[in-house]
Amino acid sequence: SITIQPKSAIKATAINIKFGGMISIASKEKGVIPVFQESKSILMNGGRSKALQPKLYVFPFEFDVPDNIPSAMERKKSLKMKIHYSLTAILDRPMMPESLCPRVEYPVVLLEYINTAENEYIKPLEKEREIDISSDEMYRIRLSIPKMGYTKGESIPVTVIINSFRKFIKDEALTIQLIRKVEVQSQNTISLTITIHPFRNTFNEEHILKTNSFDLNIIGPYNFSQSITSHLLIRTTPPSIDYNDTTVKINYKIRCQLFTDKKTPTTKLDIPIVVGTYPPAENPIDDEDDEELGEEMIGDDSDEEDLLSDANHSECEIHRSSSNSTQIYDQQMHTKPIKSGSGISHQSYNPPPQLYNLPPSSQPYN
Repeated sequence: SITIQPKSAIKATAINIKFGGMISIASKEKGVIPVFQESKSILMNGGRSKALQPKLYVFPFEFDVPDNIPSAMERKKSLKMKIHYSLTAILDRPMMPESLCPRVEYPVVLLEYINTAENEYIKPLEKEREIDISSDEMYRIRLSIPKMGYTKGESIPVTVIINSFRKFIKDEALTIQLIRKVEVQSQNTISLTITIHPFRNTFNEEHILKTNSFDLNIIGPYNFSQSITSHLLIRTTPPSIDYNDTTVKINYKIRCQLFTDKKTPTTKLDIPIVVGTYPPAENPIDDEDDEELGEEMIGDDSDEEDLLSDANHSECEIHRSSSNSTQIYDQQMHTKPIKSGSGISHQSYNPPPQLYNLPPSSQPYN
């Protein structure tokens, strides 16, 4: 609901409400990809001017959250994009352009519903490879993880078993990494008879989020093998995203690299993982203590006399009518998505005027 309490009598015709989201790209060619935009108007007097007296007015409203939208995320140094959703209320005044009308805007944190407890994410994964460097120098390396899906704050136990056919001792011969891959394409490719027009904003990057290095000490003489277990903590990073097939993709993988004698890896193994949004980890990370903490979400700090919309009185209720692929986390004390009979409901949306703070388990992904 929208709350208006004028300090003196004013005339208004409607309250125009906009609910939408966009992907902002910060590369050589800056651009914006619209995710969706919905709007509705609350008419005061059938669309005719109405005098609002200096008293409290409350106008309820609701929006449906579209299907298949990417999770909100803040821009960081290593990420060249930001996914932002917001609600904007504009008080339409007679004979006044919209740009000059009183308005208030609040961010809305939408998270795609990726339940890592579902069957497809709880199966163990394993990958193995044999390396023949010479007739007397051969290795077998096996990489395994207990499941595919994790959420922020979880630790990924990674096991690597190296088999050699001879003695092998080397410092920092093995690395285990958590890798994030980001792909963005801002518009469709148009293929003509001869010329192909590429995307205006296209980048494909890999970010190393964590690296653990290990020494190998395979001495035999009866068992030329070594088993190593490493734990990789998932810190503040966006969840896995696959939006609109090719527009935005954020994928994660575990990478194991073996170095036998050079600085370049002799071989590497990759296993894909999924960073989900539910259920929250038993020991969630507090973003304020995270070494990769990004910017905090800032709301509108304008102080309009005619449209008070005090943050302590603002509430919005947003529903989904179909699948549960999108979640909205309550800004209050809830640590799980709020579900209604037909889908997801956002209740008691009370961000303060300038700073949008959420409890650790429902922080926006930075």
